[in-house]
Amino acid sequence: MSLKSIRERLAAATPGPWKASQTEDRLFVLRNQSAPYEFAWVYKSHGNDAHFIAHAPTDIAILLECAEALEALCDAIAIKETGMGGRENNEAARRSYNRAVSVLETLQQGD
Repeated sequence: MSLKSIRERLAAATPGPWKASQTEDRLFVLRNQSAPYEFAWVYKSHGNDAHFIAHAPTDIAILLECAEALEALCDAIAIKETGMGGRENNEAARRSYNRAVSVLETLQQGD
């Protein structure tokens, strides 16, 4: 499993936002808010699972952003630690670091 394959599966899935809503009987219905049809039904006793599934595409996208930010931060550290000096590499390290910090700060401000 790789981040690339996770990104591909996320891109291939029906785009969100998704929503889990309770019906009058024993079910939660999962639907895409931009499409008129239902994806799945989940028994009411598994309502937490329905909400987890509905939030999965958004949550996975956020986690992928976090992983990319950490990769950028690791790149910045590697450039600095290997002494691959030079103006271009220092600029690349600074850009990677700033991007990582920006994404991580945004993620911390959520919810």
